[in-house]
Amino acid sequence: MAQKVKNEFNEEELCSLRNSRSYKQYYTMRQSFESGSAKCTFCHLDPKFNSPIYTSKTWSAWINCFAHKHTEVHIVAAPFRHIRFMGEMIKQEWDGFKTIVNFFYCSNYEYAKNKGGGIAIREGSLTHTAGSVPHLHANFIIPDLTGNVKITLAKDLEKINEANLRTARYSKFYEKEVTPEKFDEMCKYELIYTDGRDRRFRKL
Repeated sequence: MAQKVKNEFNEEELCSLRNSRSYKQYYTMRQSFESGSAKCTFCHLDPKFNSPIYTSKTWSAWINCFAHKHTEVHIVAAPFRHIRFMGEMIKQEWDGFKTIVNFFYCSNYEYAKNKGGGIAIREGSLTHTAGSVPHLHANFIIPDLTGNVKITLAKDLEKINEANLRTARYSKFYEKEVTPEKFDEMCKYELIYTDGRDRRFRKL
């Protein structure tokens, strides 16, 4: 049965779709918008995608199912309460964040195995974070040293245009009811690139 297709999105939804780095992420975010529930994905974790590996009294952490390329470890942590800025955190949430950090650095978890990496926190408007979820969160990352790893907070005009074109291509696949599994299969057989461009120089 054909899925319901939504063609009008609010500004934050558009930012979220435009900042999706993969078709699977675009597909998942758009489905959540079109379900009518409009729930924050970090307030209502879907265990199919984000299964917590550690929780404090006020924060949760999970493996990022949309991990950046060239990362050995990419974990996301977010407070249970729906807040946007670190300045909104109460003492219990600061304590919870400290517990999460302590888990990575002082436990036997892989992040603490003397490799190094980085922590990047996204807060505030999606227009000022280049993020896809409007909920305060931290990224714990260890690169695998096979390529560039960076956290983008803002994009120049060239990157914005690239994102708009990628989003338009993803939209066409979505509206043709192409699942992420089918999309990955098309990439595997070199029919398309991961950004949706046709490798055979034909339009979808």
